[in-house]
Order: sequence, then C-alpha cells, then structure tokens
Amino acid sequence: MRVVSTLQAPAALEAAWLCVGVYDGQTDPPPALAGTEAGRRLGSLLATKEVAGGLGETTPVLGALGLAAGSLLVFGLGQREKFGAGPAFDAGVAVAKKLAGKPRERVAVVLPETDDAAAIASALVQGLIVGMRGPDLRKAEPARHPFGELLVAAPPGGPLAAEALTAAVRRGEVIGEAINLARELANLPPAEKPPARLAERVRAAATAAGLGVEVWDLDRLRQERFGGLLGVAAGSAEPPAFVVLRYQGGG
Repeated sequence: MRVVSTLQAPAALEAAWLCVGVYDGQTDPPPALAGTEAGRRLGSLLATKEVAGGLGETTPVLGALGLAAGSLLVFGLGQREKFGAGPAFDAGVAVAKKLAGKPRERVAVVLPETDDAAAIASALVQGLIVGMRGPDLRKAEPARHPFGELLVAAPPGGPLAAEALTAAVRRGEVIGEAINLARELANLPPAEKPPARLAERVRAAATAAGLGVEVWDLDRLRQERFGGLLGVAAGSAEPPAFVVLRYQGGG
C-alpha cells in the first residue's frame, strides 16, 4: 500500500472514500467539509444525533455530497478532552476494518484538529495500517485488503507544515508495518519459522528499512563463544542463527 500525505483541500481529494472524524457531542461539521453539501448534510445529522462521535463508531454518508470523493465515512474520535494518540490509533483501526472488507484503489483520511498534530497523525496512520491486517494467515482469500493508496490530509489551517506532516505519516507507516510483521511472525507455527528462516525475514525487513544487518550462523556463534545460545540450540535439529541490527541514522 502506498501512503501519501497531502495539504490539498480534503473536499478536492479524488478517492473512493473520504473519511473525517468527529468528537462525541460535536454538533458542527469539521472544517474540512466547510462550504460543501457534505458539510451541510453532516451538520444536520450531528444536530439530530443521527451521527455520533463515539470512539470506534463509523457511519457512511452517501449521495451527492459535493466532494471529489465518491462517498463520505464519518468516524468517531470519542470525547475531545480525552483524545490523544491511543484513541487516534483505535479510530484508525475502526476506519480500516470498515473499509478494508474489499479492495479499494484509494482512500483519503482527514486528520482531526488537535494541538498534538504530529503524534496524532502518526498514531492514526498506525491504526489504519494495523486495522487492514486480519487474523487470516491460513485463508485462501483474506478478509481484509490493504488500500491501493492511502491519502492522509491535514485539516484546513492545521499546524503541520508539509515536511512535518510527511515525517509524522512516515513514522506511523513504519511502526504500523512493524506491528503487522511482529504479529505475523508471532502467529506462524514454529515449524514455519526455524532460526535461519526467521533470520532471513528479519534481514529482508531491516534491509528495506535502511538498517545494517548481519546474521551469525553456527560457525560464527562458536567463534564468538555464545555458549548459552549454543547449549539451547543443541536440543534442536535446526541450526541456530543470531541477528545483529545496526542503526546509524539520526532521529
């Protein structure tokens, strides 16, 4: 899945779905929909409590909405005073579960208005990526499908400049993918992840992330005198492996 950040006006984003968040008890539509039929429609639904902002709630709004996107999904952020990285992650998971049930070429998500914009952007993207992966390692057809492209849009007049938004979204993408990889490896049966094979999966992921990687085999472990590890490995038919990761970048 391609993850892209943008400062373009949310109403002009071309996507299958435009997703906007609302807080619990909110009565006005978010500024991202200002001046659109979608904003007027959502404002009416909020005023009559047909749409609520409870954390984890998702409500599709269909029809002619004056948006470049095909449809609108409203997702709940929970109580404004309690909103933070944790609820943002949960909201992202809820959106992903709602829309990832079938393949979608492009989905746009508007970041909520908040003071801690970078942390919220990162957490929301993490939740979106984690929510697209279901517990279906053994299914012929996956229950959830990553979007072809995920557009992450800043709210109009938000505090994040383009560079800061890109960095926050990228951080969320990396952490989200790392969570999915860790869950996949943890859920694999032991017979499918002997040390050498597991080490190669780690090598591939680390190399793609720009990390230095070194895999020590049995001979190297003997040379380095890793007696404890060698003692444990002696009880297995599979040879041991040890992975050394090096990060020499900044940040």
